[in-house]
Amino acid sequence: MEAPHGAGLMQAAHWHFIEKLRPRIRSGDPTAVERLLNWLSPPTPIEDHPDGAGAEQEHKLEGGAGLALDALLLPWRKRSPDPDIRRRLETRLVGAYGDPRIKLAGGWSACSNQARGVMLGWLCAATMELFFEIVTQAAVSHMWSDRKGLWIDLYEQGRITQAWFALSPDCADVADDLQRGPASAGLTFARNISKSLRDRRKTLLIMEIGGRWVVEGSHNFPTHIFPRTKIDSFKPYMESYTCDQFRHIRGREEPRRIRHQSNWKNEVLMELPR
Repeated sequence: MEAPHGAGLMQAAHWHFIEKLRPRIRSGDPTAVERLLNWLSPPTPIEDHPDGAGAEQEHKLEGGAGLALDALLLPWRKRSPDPDIRRRLETRLVGAYGDPRIKLAGGWSACSNQARGVMLGWLCAATMELFFEIVTQAAVSHMWSDRKGLWIDLYEQGRITQAWFALSPDCADVADDLQRGPASAGLTFARNISKSLRDRRKTLLIMEIGGRWVVEGSHNFPTHIFPRTKIDSFKPYMESYTCDQFRHIRGREEPRRIRHQSNWKNEVLMELPR
């Protein structure tokens, strides 16, 4: 078919194809998941590609993508799929339609909020996992090993609902290497572009916990816990941040700043009641 994602007859075929696969996807059938993923974004050989006849290019489905995204993601609102299925969905859907935290157009704008919410939850988990893998490999600060336990515990309790991070140049190099791996979900991340060389060495983990934004940093950067109000002084999912933009916030948006001293963990938990 020259235009498998075309209008008219193919739109009707698309709808019926999804309806046929939907019950099997709900049951966790990996073959059905793979069939719909390949229909959504099939790699198509390009004969005259400069890299040779075997080169491939993604031809993602735009019109009707929302219906397929709903079929692939809505079954997992209240339960988790097999880990291999989850990783496959993350990798293929983010690769085809971009990171839904920063790419609001295209397929992510066509699917339901509930389906997008499923992916956002998975990406929160993937972001936490990737962040700690990066800082472990980069060995930028022993402090992360001391703090990792608290943040992973809070995530596993379901209290961290969004996650993002800003990386120092050393950590960004590690992240770029990891993202080139075949199993990478293609997650994006921010850069720490602080003017001070000392600040630029820091890595920042940005999380939403119980409706409050928390910014954790390496080295001597305190934990910043923002009030439960609309925050205009910073936004999640930006391309870059500086340490100073958090350090200098005053007024109604001023965060509680908790230094990493002996009672640090208890102070954080008291500031973030259930």
